[in-house]
Amino acid sequence: MLTCLGLASCPHDRQDPSRPKSRDAIPIHHLLNAPEDDDFIGHFPIRDTAQDPTGDDDDAVIAEAEDSSEASHWSDDYDANDVFIGAEMLELGVAFDNFLGGFETMTFGNFPLHHDLSEIISEGGVSSPMDMALEPRAFEIRQLLMGTASSLAMAYPDNPRLGHLGGAIQLLTHIELDYCVNLYFNNYHRHCPILHRPSFQPTIVPIPLLLTTAALGAMYSPDPTKVAWMKSLFDVMEAYIFGLPGLRDDFMGGFSLTEAPDEETLNYQFQIFQGAYLMVVTQFFSGNLAGRRRARRQRFCTITSIARAFRLPTAQHGSMTVIHDEASFQRWMQNESRIRTMNIILALDSAMGIFNNVPPRINYCELDLQLPCHPEYFDLSSYAEMLQRSLFPWPRMKLIDAFQRLFTPSDELMPVYEHEVLCCWDMLYLIHVLFTHCWQHLLGNPLNRVSPSRLACAPPSIFEPMKMALANWKLLWDEARARVARSAVPEMGFETSADSYWTLTRLIVQRSEATTENASCPRPETANSPSNGTESSARPATNGFKSGLSSVGLDFMPLPADCDSQGSHLRKILRR
Repeated sequence: MLTCLGLASCPHDRQDPSRPKSRDAIPIHHLLNAPEDDDFIGHFPIRDTAQDPTGDDDDAVIAEAEDSSEASHWSDDYDANDVFIGAEMLELGVAFDNFLGGFETMTFGNFPLHHDLSEIISEGGVSSPMDMALEPRAFEIRQLLMGTASSLAMAYPDNPRLGHLGGAIQLLTHIELDYCVNLYFNNYHRHCPILHRPSFQPTIVPIPLLLTTAALGAMYSPDPTKVAWMKSLFDVMEAYIFGLPGLRDDFMGGFSLTEAPDEETLNYQFQIFQGAYLMVVTQFFSGNLAGRRRARRQRFCTITSIARAFRLPTAQHGSMTVIHDEASFQRWMQNESRIRTMNIILALDSAMGIFNNVPPRINYCELDLQLPCHPEYFDLSSYAEMLQRSLFPWPRMKLIDAFQRLFTPSDELMPVYEHEVLCCWDMLYLIHVLFTHCWQHLLGNPLNRVSPSRLACAPPSIFEPMKMALANWKLLWDEARARVARSAVPEMGFETSADSYWTLTRLIVQRSEATTENASCPRPETANSPSNGTESSARPATNGFKSGLSSVGLDFMPLPADCDSQGSHLRKILRR
């Protein structure tokens, strides 16, 4: 959500079969050209059900007809006619929605809760062995959530919705858990591949992880009533998860998830952390207004703090790591899950900046993080399968190393990546870092302000490295995309949206550069200025960029921070 952000698709039974499942999404022109008070939270994925006209005061979304989703460059034009290959930079006079499409977010729509909750039952009359085995866990979950709901009702006696949670909680049966977890792995897992699917066992994983996989999976149900039912439980699920030891605020110290007597316990507690992260994703992209605010203002900060305690910013496989048996294979997978989780957290951190203009919570100076392994290795179920398929993973390049090499002159680009095969997921992570880099240097540098409401013209030299990195990213992206068979595209996830983030980054750089080129920025000459070419005549009148720039600049500052209207800060910049 951002998905990450990330990062989701429309239910498979509701989409146009001619388009990849992962690409039904809100087009970028809605982000940039919608009215200022409009939010696209309710636009994804495309659904037929209308919003309850009564709505909820706590929900930022007002029902309206869904926009038609535009296919990405991955769809019908996959093998040809890529609009970005060799494309010229746009003229700023052209409306932004003339060519933009495919910029997607991870929201799932918003549906009224049916008054008769008894109608919420999953299809299929025969219980599977798995859902029968989940019955004790379902009972435990209902008891825990009922206790949390009672505590919330006492803390917030004026909230009328809390009194109706009991009936909704009782519907969280073993059948529903099994159904929703399957929906998670069949639909959402491709967008956030941080769980090792072959080893995921619903009967023994921590309850926070089981709850959040079920919650996210339910968003793909074809039944709008079921979606609304699960959404009604988001807040109580969040309260339960972030009230657990290691996740709640402890004033007297206490338990830490990163402390454990053995690796098995530590891995179990790391799965609790993953469940908490997925709860943030759930609320940020599909919760009510208060839930979305908590996700980005409070809960995500908790997640990044615990990630640091787990040392995820420096997660990597050792250069001498050898997988020689099943035990070492499982250790490798657990470490790979940590690497993947941190990369996804970085992407969500950037997505919050893109959608809501939230300052990054993670500083790149703390990173020594490897890129994740290619998907085929993470899909291996055992050491025996690894041997059978002769798939032996190798250490990947580090994220910051890969990013730095984007600034290599184009004629030297391929040699610096010759020992690394970049995939589409790698390119998604890299474009998020590049977006943040460009944003901070062009808009986040206080020396660039000529007044409280205006940015100065940035020096021309600042644009060349950015343009080179963007051009190099596109070359690497085209190469990575060319290695993907067309038949595999429908099963891919949010990584296919990387080109849209590239487009947005390019627009921001283009907007700033065009202003610099079109503005006349002569240095003022004073009567006392020497005219003999001395050092004093060559030196600017003031330090920084203020000299001679008071009459020009980008007059959209300050930008709204942590804005509920997603993309309002981008529209302020790009619609001028």
